[in-house]
Parts: sequence; structure tokens; C-alpha cells
Amino acid sequence: MVEWPELEYVTLGDAAEILKVPAPTLRGWADKLEELGVHMLQRNHRKERIFTKQDLEIFEFIKQQKDLYGRKTTTVDLAMMVKNRFECRSVELHPELTEYQPRPDFTPATAKAILEHEGFQQLMNAMVNAAAEKAVETVREEMEEERRKFWDEYQRQRAEDTDFLLNKIKENKELYQEIIRLQKRPLWKRLFGKE
Repeated sequence: MVEWPELEYVTLGDAAEILKVPAPTLRGWADKLEELGVHMLQRNHRKERIFTKQDLEIFEFIKQQKDLYGRKTTTVDLAMMVKNRFECRSVELHPELTEYQPRPDFTPATAKAILEHEGFQQLMNAMVNAAAEKAVETVREEMEEERRKFWDEYQRQRAEDTDFLLNKIKENKELYQEIIRLQKRPLWKRLFGKE
């Protein structure tokens, strides 16, 4: 049996900790029960699921069955067992749990007041500035990467061109030295000589 804290309800994270199951697993079980209309979880003012003692007992039962039978039993099978074994908050009995119910005091005037509130505007400005800074940084990084690629290509091409020119200079130097050597020979050897 789950040791229940002295609270009216707990959040999904706390419930997962109490039941010793990962929060995504518990969320999946809750989604399936709600999808099948077997058991609807209550929500807090932020529309987050809240778990009562009854909810914990239901999910403890599901965990025990999963521990016993593993993959042999599906969540759909377990949902039917839960429906027969527990007093559930079904869609038929609690239709208010199926749809978002806006708070009656949240009107267009309230929305306008929030949008005009200095703190909200500061928050929005901070978020826009942070997004702009991130965008500038991303563009800067991309430009730096392009510059680096261009520079590397330029250096590679420059090295190839330099090697080509040095080889041509060496060839021309050897040819020039041969011409000088031939010019230093006497004229009659140049005209009649064999070499």
C-alpha cells in the first residue's frame, strides 16, 4: 500500500515519486484512462493533473498488475479492471473534467490589463531580446564558419598556386642557366659544336 502524505492532493511528479514509477509512465497511464473515459483526473488552476488518495490507489493497482504480468497485460485491459474494481470519475459522471473551463474572472479586459502591465511588458521585452541575441549569435557563428571555410579554401588555393609558381620558376631558372651556359661558349662552338 502506498504511504499517503498528509495532503489533499499531489502533483504528477510527486505521485510518480510516491508510486516509484517514472513520471512519463504515470502520465501515459493517466492519458489512457482519460482517453478511454474510465477515470478522469482532476486539474488544478493551471490545468495540471492532481492526484488524490483514490487516484494513487488506482495507479498503485495498475503498477502492481504491470509488475506481476508485465507486457502480457495492456493498459486497455487494466482500464477495464480499474472500472470494475474502483469508484471512478467517469466522463458521464464528471463531464466538467473533459474540457478546459476558463476562469469566469478572465475577460478581455483582464487580458488587456495583463498585456499593458509593466512587468508583463518587461518579461516580453526580455524574451524578445534574448531571442534576438540568440539569433544574432547564431548568425555570427554561421558567418564565422563560412569565413573559416572561405579562408581555408583560400589558403589551400594559395598554397597550390605558390607550388605551381615555384615549379615554373625552377624550370625557368634551369632553362635560363642553360641559355647562359650556351651563350658563354665561343661563337664557332655555338655554330659548329656538338653538344
